[in-house]
Amino acid sequence: MNMKKLNVALAIFVAAVMAGNAQTNSTNTVYSHTVGYQAKSIGAGSLSVISAPFTDAVVTGTISAATSSSVTFGEVSNLGSLVNSTDPLYIEVTSGSLEGERYDIVLTSITSATNTLNISTSSSNNTSSFPGATLVGASVALRKHTTLNSLKAMFSPGLKTGTPTTGDLVYVFTSGAWAPYYLDTTSIWKKSGNLSSQNYVVIPPSSAVMLKRVDTTATVFTQTGSVRKNKFAKNYKAGLGVYAPGFPIAYSPTSIGATTAGGWSNGDIIYVMNNGAFVPYTFNSTAGSWKRTGNLSDFKASELLASDSGILVKKANAANVSETSPVATN
Repeated sequence: MNMKKLNVALAIFVAAVMAGNAQTNSTNTVYSHTVGYQAKSIGAGSLSVISAPFTDAVVTGTISAATSSSVTFGEVSNLGSLVNSTDPLYIEVTSGSLEGERYDIVLTSITSATNTLNISTSSSNNTSSFPGATLVGASVALRKHTTLNSLKAMFSPGLKTGTPTTGDLVYVFTSGAWAPYYLDTTSIWKKSGNLSSQNYVVIPPSSAVMLKRVDTTATVFTQTGSVRKNKFAKNYKAGLGVYAPGFPIAYSPTSIGATTAGGWSNGDIIYVMNNGAFVPYTFNSTAGSWKRTGNLSDFKASELLASDSGILVKKANAANVSETSPVATN
């Protein structure tokens, strides 16, 4: 797939490595393995939506056995030595009919000598019902979730510590609303009214967070890692939710599948952050257009979703989509 639109909005470095060398062709197609970075400046006193589409696998392998609540890696026998008991994990299917689907892992079941992982079958982060034995023979990647703890290292200068009224705030979308978190003076993540550590609150791969920068200096949000080569599953739920891209690419409503054929209904709304406020764009299913109040232009082909950001989505009906990776796998 052509990579010319990879992160047009921001500075990004892409290195394609195959047998130790960069490989491109005359149509600007980039071959695996593709790694990169993107950096976003967030001004003092501003509100910004950010997402982290890059991801690196802890380990990859083929599923040799599976039950209704577990998977076994055929080539790996020491999974416990590769992870810890605090960083939340998930598997992402990278081949076969379920490519792109993701399932959370039960951390407490991992031992140093195991090659079997228990699936958290009830996790709201799972993109479909866990298929059990259907996964046998499929390739998967074991990945770490982005958490509040890992997110804070991506800011320079760092986030301002303090209280809910004096520190920088990161808002995570939970149960239909934004929940604010802050770093206390010991750099532990807290939630207003809850003194326990929130360090390992998960930011799912398909979600985004908001940063309210109260400090008097700007900060730069920088993320590095690999670009997925596999498809990326995304589930839109009925009602209000947050969507972020699985790849460092700017998207238009059309390119995220926001069409009648993609399961979108008349009156569905996309909210895009602009200068600290969410601007609504509404779908007209008869015309197949996306319009903004007071503007007669059709924004269906406009790249409203930046590669490092996210959008709010208000849908009448749920819809499941699968995004294709921009990275060629030759």
